[in-house]
Amino acid sequence: MTKIFKIGTRLSIVFLTLVILCSCVVAQNMTEDDWYRKGRELLAGMGRYDEAEKAFDKVIELNSSNALAWDGKGASLSRMGKYEEAVKAYDRTLELMSDDVFTAGIMQKKAKSLENLRRMDEAAEVNKEIVEIADKVINDWTNSSDLANLANAWQFKGDILIEQRRYEEAILAYDNATKVDPTNVLFWNSKAYTLGIELCRFNESLYAYNRALEINPSDGVALKGKAKILDLTGQHDEAIEVYEEALKSYDQIMAKNPKVKSGVTRGNLLLALGRYNESLKAYNSAVEMNPESYSALIGKGKALEALGRHEEAIKAYNDGLKDFDIVEETRLGRAGPRVIKGDVFRALGRYEDALLAYDEALELNPRYAGVWYYKGLALNALGRSSEANDAFDKAKTLGYNG
Repeated sequence: MTKIFKIGTRLSIVFLTLVILCSCVVAQNMTEDDWYRKGRELLAGMGRYDEAEKAFDKVIELNSSNALAWDGKGASLSRMGKYEEAVKAYDRTLELMSDDVFTAGIMQKKAKSLENLRRMDEAAEVNKEIVEIADKVINDWTNSSDLANLANAWQFKGDILIEQRRYEEAILAYDNATKVDPTNVLFWNSKAYTLGIELCRFNESLYAYNRALEINPSDGVALKGKAKILDLTGQHDEAIEVYEEALKSYDQIMAKNPKVKSGVTRGNLLLALGRYNESLKAYNSAVEMNPESYSALIGKGKALEALGRHEEAIKAYNDGLKDFDIVEETRLGRAGPRVIKGDVFRALGRYEDALLAYDEALELNPRYAGVWYYKGLALNALGRSSEANDAFDKAKTLGYNG
């Protein structure tokens, strides 16, 4: 028996050694592109940012002038909270890049890291330079006959201004994009979303979504956005009809291209339509593809809650909240993630935490009508009825009628 055990142990050691040797050979044979792809995959998954950084370091070892690898390294460091090192990585990326559009994107990331370090003056200076780059791009295309690229340049500036929470100026940029090219659905959708969600100018938002749908009646983004605005303004029957159209649009896209991963979007649409079992199935499919997807997990929690499966819902919510600070960090200037977090805390009965999240969202965007309403619900649950009524009144003043 002892002899058999020793033979088995030796075989296990030999097998393990072979596995290690094979792994080393594979690693040695990996190219610059292989390591970069590995880094991007790791960066896309929550909690594997240290591994992602090491993969990008391998790229840099092979080619120290690979700007994309330095960018990936900066993103990995930022998500681990190593903002000083992230700034240095982004600076190296900027040294290696000359493309204006790419440069502006890297500078935005650098500005966010500086804000996280509370170096607000430096961040403001970087943001100013980013807008100057956008203006330079617009000027370059204004002096040419290429109207398509001029329109894209205005869209580019609008997106930059959104990141800096300068919503009114962003609308002006999107206006110019639609004037140069009134047939581009993306421009109208960008304008509509900003008007509706960020500025509570609901009628203008609906007009912009309708313009997008005149161009492409089956555009899923425009249909989903229009339904959301109709919901916010209390036009629930119309919203349901548009949600149905949006669902058909997404199903057609998935039928034509099975590789399209829109499980979360489909789940959200089915949830809005009250088809909870189907929405749960869609969210489960999304979680299978990405077990760390916060949006799929939180959507799953909402579906389970609607089905009365409260304990399962609580688990899904808590799983969705893991590493949520990373989601907030990557969208530093956006209220959306804070609203989601507030909604989850409210569903979990953590009303004080919900209030903190809603207040963070309102600090970023005081005109976010729905958040005032949700804040009122949290205050009501805490027995603070007078404050709750003030919050409900504010929501109504801003046009919320959900």
